Order: sequence, then structure tokens, then C-alpha cells
Amino acid sequence: MPAINEPQVYARRLRAVLINSIPVLEARGIVIVLMAGMVGMIAGALVTGMSALVQAMHFLLFDVQPGGRLSAMFSLA
Repeated sequence: MPAINEPQVYARRLRAVLINSIPVLEARGIVIVLMAGMVGMIAGALVTGMSALVQAMHFLLFDVQPGGRLSAMFSLA
């Protein structure tokens, strides 16, 4: 039997406290997969919106045509 002050005992207690305090950690299987899919879709939507915003700002600030790239311009003036 391990002593009370061994790291394994602390790790087990910490794991028990975390699982009891965060209900998501109790989820298994398909729930985790569905949550990961939702996080991925949200991240994809945010990146798509950010990309559109950057393209619009490049058009407004530097007159880069749609589909063009700021790095392909010879000068910004």
C-alpha cells in the first residue's frame, strides 16, 4: 500500500477531484467525437470569417483586387 505522501496518491486524488468537478471529463465515446466536431466547425467558421475580413481590408487599404495577394504587389504606393 502506498504511503499517503507519494506522488501516485496525489495524482489519483487530483484526477478524482477533476472528474467530479468538470462533468465533461466523464463523457465517453461519441460525445467526445461530437464535441470535437463542433469545436472544429466553430474554428473553421471563425477562420473563414477572418480570411474574408483580411481580404476586405486589403482591398480597402491597398486596393488589392479580389483573388490578388498583397505579397505579390511590387509596391504599396
